[in-house]
Amino acid sequence: MYKIFFSCLVTLLFSALVAILILYVSGYFDPAACFDGRETQCSQLLQLQSSRSQSIASAIGISLSAVGTLALVVTIFLSVRATNAAVEAAKAANVAVSLAKETAERELRPSVSLEKYELTWFGGNRDSVTSWRIGIYWVNSGHSTARKIRTMTSHLLLDSELPIDFTYPDRTANKSETSLGNGKSFRMQSGPISGEDIQSVIDGKNKLFVWSWVEYDGPTPKERYRSEFCARFDCWGTNSADGLSSSFEYMGPFNGVDEHSFKPPLAIA
Repeated sequence: MYKIFFSCLVTLLFSALVAILILYVSGYFDPAACFDGRETQCSQLLQLQSSRSQSIASAIGISLSAVGTLALVVTIFLSVRATNAAVEAAKAANVAVSLAKETAERELRPSVSLEKYELTWFGGNRDSVTSWRIGIYWVNSGHSTARKIRTMTSHLLLDSELPIDFTYPDRTANKSETSLGNGKSFRMQSGPISGEDIQSVIDGKNKLFVWSWVEYDGPTPKERYRSEFCARFDCWGTNSADGLSSSFEYMGPFNGVDEHSFKPPLAIA
């Protein structure tokens, strides 16, 4: 703003100078004409005044050109400043819109995560169980429906720790899809685990690993999400419905969600 004021002040000063010069050239400040009969000297004086007037007129023209050039430079400078400010404002607005859109999508998206697990018996009797299953419960704690859900759950019985080259198997059959509303949960269960295998875990001879993954879409199909669970289950007590206790420990690198998952979600048609 101060630059505009300065340019206007300079223009006014030049205009005042031009006005004074015009008055001077017009003879407003000249002495009275010669009437004493000295015609030769008066003629020379008039010629001198005429030459001076032409010089001053040239100076006025140069001054006016300088004023116009200055005004043009100031106008261009201010126009460039205004254009740059408009460009930066447009960029900031685009960034704000993108951030607002991303925030809205994250707030409205579904979010499927592990809710709990459940170790249940289904073979034999309460005092001597022959078959067990581990159920994994997934819950949608987001704000919209999880669509096109695919999931898989299973277990491994090993005599050592989980190998570092472990990878989640993908589904090769039963590729059915379902949906899960916000606040709802569903249960996936491992295959049958024999009573003998559970007893080997109690005795410390083997280690039981359970894994599960789930993939799903949000409100729009442009992005697919994934959640993973992999843990070692410890069992103690007796191989009976009332005597068996259990807990689990996460297998760190094989647990994650979305971009932090061990494997990226599979694209589906």
